[in-house]
Amino acid sequence: PNLLNEMESAYAESQLTRGVAMPADSVAFGLWLRLPLDVETAWEGIDLDVKFVDGADTLHTIPLRYDGRSDATWRYFEGDLSLLPQPLQLRSIWLRTRSFDPDFRQNLAFDAFTAVLPNGDTIIFEDFEEETAVWGAIDFSQLFTLHSTVTPFSGDNRLDIGFGQRGASSSIW
Repeated sequence: PNLLNEMESAYAESQLTRGVAMPADSVAFGLWLRLPLDVETAWEGIDLDVKFVDGADTLHTIPLRYDGRSDATWRYFEGDLSLLPQPLQLRSIWLRTRSFDPDFRQNLAFDAFTAVLPNGDTIIFEDFEEETAVWGAIDFSQLFTLHSTVTPFSGDNRLDIGFGQRGASSSIW
């Protein structure tokens, strides 16, 4: 029992407090996504969810939907937060696809995490331009240097989720 209590405490301290704080009173969350394939049919099988944790440490899963906005190879996805208790922290992004071979050797790219405020204003609250405790640069492996020519949606940086052999993945900022 003591060991389990220690493990629970360590988990609560390290995991439940992690996340990116959403701007106060956000009614929607959005992000720009770039797929490794520049093919229209690749977008048809995309399911995108985001998980948030509220002030009571309750986890909420919000589906994101493509809203019709696109820019070159980037598309904007947005989800409704209006019914969730505030404050919120972004915990994770979940992407499922049936559109391309899971053994591909390229990267998904995310950029410009946005919050929609009650008055309708949209603000970018995470653009990956500054190193933070949540995101940080890592060394590029030989695999990733082959695919590091993706132009960010905005600014100079983006968040890449790279997939290597046998589906192994790592984040690149």
